[in-house]
Amino acid sequence: MALTQGHGTSVDDFVMRQPPEFDPTSPSVVSEVREFYDRYPYPQPVDSLDNYRRLWQAGQRRRANYHLFWLSRSYREDYSILIAGRGTSQAAKHAMRWPAARIIGTDFSTTSVRCTETLKQKYNLRNLSSAPNPHRAGRRPGNKLRSNRLHWGSSSSRGP
Repeated sequence: MALTQGHGTSVDDFVMRQPPEFDPTSPSVVSEVREFYDRYPYPQPVDSLDNYRRLWQAGQRRRANYHLFWLSRSYREDYSILIAGRGTSQAAKHAMRWPAARIIGTDFSTTSVRCTETLKQKYNLRNLSSAPNPHRAGRRPGNKLRSNRLHWGSSSSRGP
């Protein structure tokens, strides 16, 4: 015997009902998210990274930051770093923080891409490049880039 909730619908029927399928990669969802971030860029765009650069000029700060994540690994700076969903300045900040690393940034917000490219030019961040986001071209992503992941990869033969 199923319990009812006042209107003849059983609790079992309510619990068993599945939510409608949601596909975060569907063109309509991607378009809606892109439009949102184009209107409301995040983080708020900045014109200057001078203070940020001063904070990270000391190699000891980078070394300490490195060991917060990799306690048992030997320090190094020659990583390849993918910033997926780079926002308005995250990829530029990583390029500035890790000058020996190869930084690849991707985002489907036109505003975020423009802000990052402006900072790249202003600060001559040669170690920063952009990877095409499959959603910008209206395609679904394949296996090469995955959204919302920060990936640290080795660019040398010394292993991870």
